[in-house]
Amino acid sequence: MFRFTIRQIEIFLKVCEAEGFRRASEALGISEAAISHQICLLEEQLGGALFRRRRGAAIQLLPEGEEFREAAILFVRQGLALGQRLAPAAPLPTSITIHTGPHLLEDALRPALPDFLRRHPDINLNLVLPKARRWLKQAILTDKVQGALLNVKAADELPHSDLLAQTEMALFACPTIAARIRANPALPIDLLLPNSEHPDAAAQIKYLRHAGVHFRIAGHYPFHDVGIRMAAEGAGALVVLSSIVTSLAPAGLLERVQNLGTWHTRLYLSPHLRPDHAQALREFFTTVAVGLTASSED
Repeated sequence: MFRFTIRQIEIFLKVCEAEGFRRASEALGISEAAISHQICLLEEQLGGALFRRRRGAAIQLLPEGEEFREAAILFVRQGLALGQRLAPAAPLPTSITIHTGPHLLEDALRPALPDFLRRHPDINLNLVLPKARRWLKQAILTDKVQGALLNVKAADELPHSDLLAQTEMALFACPTIAARIRANPALPIDLLLPNSEHPDAAAQIKYLRHAGVHFRIAGHYPFHDVGIRMAAEGAGALVVLSSIVTSLAPAGLLERVQNLGTWHTRLYLSPHLRPDHAQALREFFTTVAVGLTASSED
């Protein structure tokens, strides 16, 4: 009765592939003596030599070795096929798309995303910018999106959402311009605004007019970090969430000139999400939102 092991078959096939004991030992990470010993045990079990060994010459498979090699390859293939049939197929991760704002996406969510995906391999989380606030609101009401995380002024801007944190919208400027605004409060403020294609551009202009801010446009910026740099260089004042300034600007670079109201970080998750997925997402987004708020209050 044959009693050779799978390890001996593995070593035998590696010797055949490497055409020698030395290269097989290097490939398998074991000594050449161990290779030779296992081949000798295998040959004893089979009752005959598998290789022709000659001093100073490469080993060669004997006809018996060729026959056993074909049987060993078939054995390995059948074993792999059986393992694939018996092993449960790994489930594909569930793809979930969450709409969020550029500040939350770039400054908070994207840096924390790799750790979330590592801890939740069953979730493929996609973070995207919404087409427009009005579109997103309608999509939530008609149950066409899986989730959204946004900074909003009023709860009805993100229907069926929960409050995670809040932060202040404020007017910021470099010390020189801040002093000028305080000294001449009746004059229009030279203001930097997002580019028209920025997702928050239209909403910010509407909010400024509603808040009664008297301004004239001094320039535009594509991203918050660019806007903060322009404001720090004296190009104009900036209306932005305090959490954004805290996360992007060194302390003392910009001064808070005037608070313009409290904004809420709100989360909507579709009721059709799996409960465990919804819980994992809620914990992740809450941690991110609270972290931003805490840093802006320090």
